[in-house]
Amino acid sequence: MNQLAQFRAEVDEFMSQHPQSPLPAAQLAAFSGLHYFAGDPVFRFTAAVTRFAADEPLIEMETSTGEMRLYRRWGKFSFEVDGQTAVLTIYSDPHGYDFFLPFRDATNGRETYGAGRYLDSQSAGPQSIV
Repeated sequence: MNQLAQFRAEVDEFMSQHPQSPLPAAQLAAFSGLHYFAGDPVFRFTAAVTRFAADEPLIEMETSTGEMRLYRRWGKFSFEVDGQTAVLTIYSDPHGYDFFLPFRDATNGRETYGAGRYLDSQSAGPQSIV
């Protein structure tokens, strides 16, 4: 099993087995795994990160559960998709230990969750952002 398939299997196991799964009991009963896009090497890249100042102010972000969390802008990077430059900002926890990379694309609200998606250093797997 390749790294991406292994990571996806771990996510599905978490969703179906872990006490902190976001799925309510009614959905858990019928859950057979998330629906994934096929991996596409076109979207695999290495990028140089430009760091922000260490004293960037903390900002509050609302999670999908309505909880407010503090983050600090940690750095940014750019890459090209279909000839267009995209720039993403990486956030860290207030201490700079855990990282969070939120993003949106044209699939949001149609093929994927409407609010967007993210990678984090706790569960980023083969798409690690650190």
